[in-house]
Amino acid sequence: TSIAAHYARVYAYHKALEWDLALKEADALIEKEPHNPFFYEIKGQILFENGHVEQSLPIFESAVAYAPHEPLVATALGQAMVSLEKEDMMEKAIPILEDATRIDPGNTFAWFNLAKAYSWIGQDAKASLATAERFFSAGVPPQAMMHARRAMEGFKPGTPEHLRAQDIFFVSQEATERMER
Repeated sequence: TSIAAHYARVYAYHKALEWDLALKEADALIEKEPHNPFFYEIKGQILFENGHVEQSLPIFESAVAYAPHEPLVATALGQAMVSLEKEDMMEKAIPILEDATRIDPGNTFAWFNLAKAYSWIGQDAKASLATAERFFSAGVPPQAMMHARRAMEGFKPGTPEHLRAQDIFFVSQEATERMER
């Protein structure tokens, strides 16, 4: 009946594809610690991974409310919103994912979802910049350079976005040249 035992069973049941049992264990954790964001996050993840995306949203929102400065929790919410592929969800996901990448600029998964959201609503330059950030963070300079170039073409010179794309481009260009040598 301990928290550790419930938590272990959540994962065991989830891995064994016993999702109803995993959800019951997650609910038991939430009942024991109703302000623990990670118990909401695991329940949301189980729902999300099993195709109950819309049902996972309020659960992920609770997780974010209890842990507003945890970028991985925010990324899970943003991913669920983006996966619905609806314009209103994309617009809601963008500030959540922007905050996640601001707190954790190395969060390549948040950058991926942010790029998808920007692209979905027609902000192609921002999508290219987010993709450049993703590849830059992942240490893949040729792709970072390519997407940074696209981003630079879409932003007015001198804007913060253009300058950031330019920085990524030049640093990635140097890294690519070193790799080629």
